[in-house]
Amino acid sequence: MRRSDREIQDSDEIHDILNIAIIGHLALTDKDQPYVIALNYGVEFGDPLEIYFHCAPEGRKIDIIKQNNKACFQVETDLELITGEKGCDWGMNYKSVMAFGAIEIIKDPAKRRYGMDIIMSHYSNAKLFEYDEKIFEKTTILRMIVNEITAKQK
Repeated sequence: MRRSDREIQDSDEIHDILNIAIIGHLALTDKDQPYVIALNYGVEFGDPLEIYFHCAPEGRKIDIIKQNNKACFQVETDLELITGEKGCDWGMNYKSVMAFGAIEIIKDPAKRRYGMDIIMSHYSNAKLFEYDEKIFEKTTILRMIVNEITAKQK
């Protein structure tokens, strides 16, 4: 990281950022073209850290992952615009996390349900959920196994 004075190394603080953020941005590579999408997510804080997503069973994202499962995921929190008299005096306060890893499409029904529970838990205080089976059967669950994570703040 170029600005080591802004680096966040405390894993608890990194976990807090991931817990507080509402939407994340998943970056994939479609041949030689970048592709970024905003997604709901959930995090399993283990070793390795795992990030879960849900989506439709078909589409560009799925096509890309089948060809190249390397990914980057980014979230930000605590955004505050700083203004000044001159343009160069302006800035932004923030906290952000960037994670790198590989994504897999989960096929096992119990693991799919577990992944969806992780996602749902991110947005509520509950841990177990009931799902409409007809809708859930048509839902794809993705898991990103994180192999590198960085965080920074200003």
